[in-house]
Amino acid sequence: MKKLMLSAAVLGLAATAMAEYQIDFDPTMLPAGHGYPSCSAMIGFVPASYSAVMSGPSGFPEMYHAVWTNDDQILTPSPIASITMSFDCNGQMVSYISTFAPFSTFYIPGPANPPENPTDFGVDGSVNCNPIPVGTEDLPVAFNLADAFPNPFNPSTTINFALPQAELVKLNVFNITGQKVATLANEMMVRGNHEVTFDASALSSGVYMYTIEAGNFTATKKMVLVK
Repeated sequence: MKKLMLSAAVLGLAATAMAEYQIDFDPTMLPAGHGYPSCSAMIGFVPASYSAVMSGPSGFPEMYHAVWTNDDQILTPSPIASITMSFDCNGQMVSYISTFAPFSTFYIPGPANPPENPTDFGVDGSVNCNPIPVGTEDLPVAFNLADAFPNPFNPSTTINFALPQAELVKLNVFNITGQKVATLANEMMVRGNHEVTFDASALSSGVYMYTIEAGNFTATKKMVLVK
């Protein structure tokens, strides 16, 4: 199985008004027919997702570059909880997440340094993301956790996810302090597209995180309850 090697370093020099966190990864490690990748990171003590600005040479790039530049949004060293890399695979957004041990990796104010140590997302490069021929059964080819809809919501929202094979699925909801507030799934599920409804009538307004575990796949996304 091919692996995507993504370089991630603790970046930064003297504190300034600009902060950057840069990663590089090799597009040849992605599955055939993949879409243009994107990256986001969970940075800070209060969970907040920051999308990276992606760049690469024209045509088929030798290397993709992702840089977060948050300027005055983050002025002090803030822990990076995870980095998520996503790309389109035959019409489905596939996400791979790399989590960090608490307080092991920080977003440090200052200019970016060259990446140092690689991070392995465990991307399955053997998957073929080219269009499925007409007549082929329309089933997922990769794991995926979609954005909740609607989001923000009140009092309920729908969460969709895709399974390329039967797996034991655990889908849980947490508040921003890390306390589990709901279990939406904890059972074996067949290959296919699934959806569950989260009813937050008994909860107060705020930011909530929902996390899926299915085999070796894990992913976390944010939703906002507004009452």
